[in-house]
Amino acid sequence: MNPLHKLDEEKLLTLFRRVWSGASEIASAEISDRPDVRGKLVDGRPFGMEIVTLTEDVRAQTDDVLGGKFTRELEAACATEGINVSFVLGFYDGQAAGLVDRANRARVVALLLQLAKEAAGPLDLNEGALEARGIDDFNELAIKPIPEGCEVYFGRSGFLPGSEFVRERIARKDKRAPVYRSAIGADADAELWLLLVVGMELAASVMRPIPHETFETRFDRVFFMECWQNMEKVVELTIRRSQ
Repeated sequence: MNPLHKLDEEKLLTLFRRVWSGASEIASAEISDRPDVRGKLVDGRPFGMEIVTLTEDVRAQTDDVLGGKFTRELEAACATEGINVSFVLGFYDGQAAGLVDRANRARVVALLLQLAKEAAGPLDLNEGALEARGIDDFNELAIKPIPEGCEVYFGRSGFLPGSEFVRERIARKDKRAPVYRSAIGADADAELWLLLVVGMELAASVMRPIPHETFETRFDRVFFMECWQNMEKVVELTIRRSQ
């Protein structure tokens, strides 16, 4: 059991019980393992709940590159050249995915260094201005001199996965449902829930399923919890039980 992972799940369980309008159905709940939560409902029945953070793998990989290798390489290049500047970069998903390739990343870093050197002061380029310069590595770019160091900020835009992505993640967990159900006891009235979480990180951006859309699952109840800043919401998805 990963203690840091379980700490995150403790926070999500606390948030779920605070935000969900039906939280009074739960008498007790504590973090466990396979499933992540075990407890009792107010009517005495045992229940278990598995928690899944919805992360689209490609977006997760490119987010890691943007915040990791790309940022470090750009900072190191600026330090080598003695350039003190901040970069604000906007990417479409395809542009961000291109930075996974090391050679392309090096080319983009060199381009940014060149633009920073050539700029007499602050430089702010929207998508049209970038296209006019023949630059298609970003959809927006701002460069600003700063007293010391290199700062890198980025954002991204693109298609957000939706219902089919949610359906696929539910199907993945369905394969483990018999194990979870066995762990919470053989009581025929025991309930097994699934909590899908979005909004904890950029890569976890997933569109909320449309109302009344039905999802087939082995779980008894499935919840979709959004955790955006200043906006937290829990909706229960409509399901059809499968065996």
